[in-house]
Amino acid sequence: MANQWFREYKKGEVRNSFYENYIWQKSSVNDNEGYVYLIKCGEYHKIGRSSIKYFLKRMSAYKTHNPYETILVRYVKVADQNLFEKILHLTFSCFLHRGEWYEFTDGSLEAVIEIFETYGKQKNV
Repeated sequence: MANQWFREYKKGEVRNSFYENYIWQKSSVNDNEGYVYLIKCGEYHKIGRSSIKYFLKRMSAYKTHNPYETILVRYVKVADQNLFEKILHLTFSCFLHRGEWYEFTDGSLEAVIEIFETYGKQKNV
């Protein structure tokens, strides 16, 4: 299933107006603005979100609560952190390992990074 998803993504069939229509529309409630991030811990990646106020605390907590080094791969500031995270979770659900931890294969990590770079105000680490 993951391989089929990736082939469709590369052909552009997964990329649709859903992203364009919703990611950058300002939320009616401004407190949804925040960060969506991608971190790596061992062989797994986590897609998560945080308010602007608590972002650094959240990153620090991952370093404390994981047995392996956590690396912040990408983070983006978006108008609606809840929506962007949910879209990413749904889009990449076929790579879900457990909880919000993903096991990306076959170039799928590059697809995740591409979405971060395309639809967010990019921050590289």
